[in-house]
Amino acid sequence: MGPNIYLTPPGSFTHFHQDGHGTVDSGHQCLSGYNEVVMLRRLTERHKQHALQLLRGEGNGQTLSNMQYDALYGLPHEDGCGERPMWPDCESIERCRKMNYYPSVFILKPGQHVHINKGRLHAFRKLSPTSLPQTDCHAKLRKSIILDENLGFGEQLCMSVAWDWMFKGVTSEGTNREVASILECARLNRKHMKQSLAIPETSLLHMARNLITDIEGVKRPRLLAFGKNKKKRRKS
Repeated sequence: MGPNIYLTPPGSFTHFHQDGHGTVDSGHQCLSGYNEVVMLRRLTERHKQHALQLLRGEGNGQTLSNMQYDALYGLPHEDGCGERPMWPDCESIERCRKMNYYPSVFILKPGQHVHINKGRLHAFRKLSPTSLPQTDCHAKLRKSIILDENLGFGEQLCMSVAWDWMFKGVTSEGTNREVASILECARLNRKHMKQSLAIPETSLLHMARNLITDIEGVKRPRLLAFGKNKKKRRKS
């Protein structure tokens, strides 16, 4: 699905979400500008909710007015979905790390690509050449990259290409994990009256049909060969 091209001014950000409500993988190719990214590992529904509480800073001075946005079943670019929370601070990231949610905090540079596996909460912010509060989780990374890349005070338009697909895994164990994850997210989407971007059930049926066809294609020549040998034996 896609590709989609995004042109975004520096300083704007897309808060935490899971692409296709957790049913699709996504790829992001940065063409210009810099993307500040926070991404968690794949989690269960209960742990996603807990991680979002930590990232929103609940119990850490954040006001309740910042708790309205639904990162699991809302749309990150849609208006009228409530006030978005502030960008995570270092303390919120450390709390997630202690819970083994494995938060990845990094900056995506021009020419770099990131694969975001289905069901992984993530957020993007476009780098602007301004200093951040020391409590911001990207403060040190931004300061370092502005110096290393000699960015100065000039702002760069951020351009990236993104597309979605369904990665089915390579090994049998990996395929099982991918299928279980996408079916669980699709089930939860139906429960919350949300439409999944992917069509997992239909895709699985088509994949099974193709596998059966491949297996039959391998077996059929052997059966025909056996039949020919049998006829020869009868003649002799």
